[in-house]
Amino acid sequence: MTPYALTYGHGAILPMEIAVQSLRIAHQHGLTGEDYSQAMLLELEELDASRIDTLNKLLAGKQAVSRAYNKRVRNKSFEEGEIVWKAILPLGAHIAGYGKWSPTWEDPFVINQILGMGAYRLQD
Repeated sequence: MTPYALTYGHGAILPMEIAVQSLRIAHQHGLTGEDYSQAMLLELEELDASRIDTLNKLLAGKQAVSRAYNKRVRNKSFEEGEIVWKAILPLGAHIAGYGKWSPTWEDPFVINQILGMGAYRLQD
């Protein structure tokens, strides 16, 4: 479904279709006013179903992307007393004088307390 069709309930009519008299345009011109409005109401009723189908497809696509991304993510948990290195944030920042050789980690620290949700209190 195109965004236009999801918004207005039918596909956009291009100026070229009017000039060439496409089958869709020829069919519309043959309808009476009451038949045309009845056809538009049917399109509106079908629009809700197509919007729901489109939303389901979007959600399925997002879940597929999430699964592909999360395959590479590995959870790490640490215990109290372990020695860890702390990342210098923001990543990619450079210290004057070091240039691209700037360190990305700080001295080793000891985990003093586990705060939960992946947060730790560090000790020198």
